[in-house]
Amino acid sequence: MEQEGVTPDRPLRYREEWVTLQDAFGSEEESMAVARFNFTIRFAHESNDAWKVCPVARLKGVT
Repeated sequence: MEQEGVTPDRPLRYREEWVTLQDAFGSEEESMAVARFNFTIRFAHESNDAWKVCPVARLKGVT
């Protein structure tokens, strides 16, 4: 899991994020670690060898 402030040497599937949650039965707030899916937008000219890629769009300039 990718942790905030740490750059991994390879892509990871999830990243860790800390969120503040309101207690459902009181007025306290607690901090909890949440695993979020690690999604990134990459360009074709970048080295994508270590990534599983799925092209979804091609951007073209209008002249």
